[in-house]
Amino acid sequence: MSSLNRSRPHTAKINPVHGFTLIEVLVTLVITAIALLGFVELQNRAQIANLEATQRAYATMIASNMAEQIKANPEIGADCNLTASFDVGSGHGTWNHPCESGNNSVKEWHKDLRGNRETINSGNQKIGSIKNGHGCINYTAAVPASGTPAKYTVSVAWKGFQKTAAGGPSGSCGFGEYGDSGYHRLMSLDVYPQSLPMACSQPPQETLPGVVITQNYVGQPSRILTSGQVLLVTGAGNYNGSLTVRSGGHVVVSGSVGINGSVTIDSGGHYWKTSTTGFTGSLFMNGTEHIEPEGCNWFPLSACGVNVNSCENGGTISGHDNRNSNTCFKESVNWTTHPHLNGNTLTVLGGVMIGNCGGGFSSGGGTIRTTGYTTATCTLPSSVTIERCAQ
Repeated sequence: MSSLNRSRPHTAKINPVHGFTLIEVLVTLVITAIALLGFVELQNRAQIANLEATQRAYATMIASNMAEQIKANPEIGADCNLTASFDVGSGHGTWNHPCESGNNSVKEWHKDLRGNRETINSGNQKIGSIKNGHGCINYTAAVPASGTPAKYTVSVAWKGFQKTAAGGPSGSCGFGEYGDSGYHRLMSLDVYPQSLPMACSQPPQETLPGVVITQNYVGQPSRILTSGQVLLVTGAGNYNGSLTVRSGGHVVVSGSVGINGSVTIDSGGHYWKTSTTGFTGSLFMNGTEHIEPEGCNWFPLSACGVNVNSCENGGTISGHDNRNSNTCFKESVNWTTHPHLNGNTLTVLGGVMIGNCGGGFSSGGGTIRTTGYTTATCTLPSSVTIERCAQ
């Protein structure tokens, strides 16, 4: 019996299809979004950093422009001293000012700081400057005695685009102009317009007893100074006598003394004085005259020690002008007679003229301190002291 081969029915094998679940899609979207936000933030920070760098480049260019102008005009001096209380730029200093550096006056610098040089949209939009720019110039005079040259510090301040550490210390250019100091940006350039000054030459030390002048029109003996002799004349009055300085001799006269007499400086002789030393006599100069350079303090004066805001006005005062306490005047005084000092001190921020010297200026004399010269048409009493002081 033949066997029957029965074939089994073929069953197809079904492989399951795998895909992305909704959760996986959402997680992917979140990760992508975070990455995109980070990229956007990175782009934003890069743009701000680029803006800050551009602002600093503009500020450097503006400061350098003024610095080069100052170098070309080194004699501007203290006229070009625009501190933080007088800065130029946004909202400040559009008027003329003595600081003229070539063709770039303060007014022109003001235009640079405000961006008026480059505009678009018919001039309505400024594109050539910095944000809320301010400019300051600080001048420091030379001090030849210490070998310090004159210096200008040109500063430019502006408002940053994001808050960071303060750009400059309190009181610096533009500080306080931008609300929070974290927005304050500052760059400064030091400009030395002149070469380092020579150190001060000093007068020689006196070898003879010094002459201190405290009164006017008191006769002095005729003096002849020979080689190696040095006479120092100090005080606040007028030297009333004749001086002859031979070769190798020196007469040193402080800026507080006036000369009312004949001075002869022979060849090889030396006459040392300040630029303000008074001279009302005759001078025969055949030797060398030494004038105190600016910044060299040959004859330092003590401070007057008064507050000018508390001082009286000066001018001409008639009568004896009775003074019962220490007082001061903010300008020169001309007493037609003489003040009654009563033992007190009068400080005059200017010169003094006394038209009459009767008595001892009353009750024990007193002291007159002045930043100028004291001139009298008479002999001052010995009880009255005349002093020079620096304001």
